[in-house]
Formats: sequence, C-alpha cells, structure tokens
Amino acid sequence: MVRHALAVGTGVRRMPAQACARPREGKEARKRSAMPRVQRLPRNLAEKLLPAAATGDQFKYYFGGGDALLQRLGISLAATVLAANSNALLAAVACTAWVWVPLVQCTRRNLGVRQAPIVGLWDAEVLEAEYVLQQSDDFKTDEFVQIRVGDGSGARLAFEANARSFRGRVEPGQRAVVLVLADDDRFLRFKAIKDVYIPELDAFVGDYPFLDRSQVRVLRPFAQ
Repeated sequence: MVRHALAVGTGVRRMPAQACARPREGKEARKRSAMPRVQRLPRNLAEKLLPAAATGDQFKYYFGGGDALLQRLGISLAATVLAANSNALLAAVACTAWVWVPLVQCTRRNLGVRQAPIVGLWDAEVLEAEYVLQQSDDFKTDEFVQIRVGDGSGARLAFEANARSFRGRVEPGQRAVVLVLADDDRFLRFKAIKDVYIPELDAFVGDYPFLDRSQVRVLRPFAQ
C-alpha cells in the first residue's frame, strides 16, 4: 500500500514508507530495498537531537543581520517610545523585543517537531546535488545546493541549503541520515526533517538547523 511521507515545512509527497530495522548490509542493499530503511531512535537520544530551547545556530538563523536586524531594532525602538508614557513594563518588554522575539520563534518551531511520539532515522543517500547561484535573504548572491535524497523504495526528500552553512561538497552517492517523525513505530507515514546528516562530510546540510548539531555524536554510531 502506498502511504504518504511528509517533509517538514513542505507539501505532501507520495511514497511507500514502512519501518525496516534490519542490520546494515551496505550501499547495494540500500539500493535494492523495497521499503525505506527506518530505524526507531530511543526517546532519550531523540530529545538530545531535537532541542526544546533555542540553540546557538537556531538563534543566529532568526536573529539575522544587516537589513533584517536594523528593521527589528527600528520596530523595537518605535514600540518602546509609544509605550514609554503609558506603561513602563510594556516599554521594557518592547525595548528588548529585538532579542527575545528570535528566541520565541526558535522555541515555537522546536516544539512543533518535538510533539511527534515516534522518531526514527532513515538510511538514505544523495541522489542529486546541483549547485546554483541565487539571492539570499540578506540580498547577497550566494551559492546554494539543491539536493534530493532517497533510496531504492522510491522515497524522496528534496530541499536546498546555503553552501556556506557547511564544509565540503555534497555529491550524489554520499550517504544521508535523515531524522523522521511518525505516529507509530511501523513508520507507515512519516515526516522527514530537512536537516540531513552527511557522514562523509561529518556535517549537517539544510536550510534551518532543526537538530542540535552539537549532539552529532548521537548520530555517528547509526551512520557506520
């Protein structure tokens, strides 16, 4: 039966998805697999990888810089001036909004992925990696990599990342370890988090740092 696997932050993609927690059999076995190879991750390890509070990388993502930072400072200053004559407490909150708003954004996004009762690791590989130049959020031209990962089951995950956010070069054939979220341990349906670990580079590749990348040691045993 064909089920749906969802990518966090994107629309629905049709693909077969069922748990297959067998011993690792190498690259050729992964290519021949009829179903996605998903191994359930113990809850204590999952909670290390999926932080509740903002990590440094997440705060940096929302804190931004350049025009975005100046805009947030301007809004915070304007709100402080408006509230100063009526409510001192509200003025103090508005004055520091440029700092705590990114923290709230991170925490809210983290809680969204921590709600899944079951977490697993999908053993996939890079199928396509195309490097392109495009404009980033701060209006600078950066090199981005458009990636598609999957396995022999037909399961696919497509996303892009700024090439400056990691070291090395993503290439087809490299192994990809993907954290997935599900409602049951059969993984008939799952969501794939677009923050993918590439063991060959020992690096996380993705747009938003959903995972606590300081906990990379948790993933290394599963990537051998």
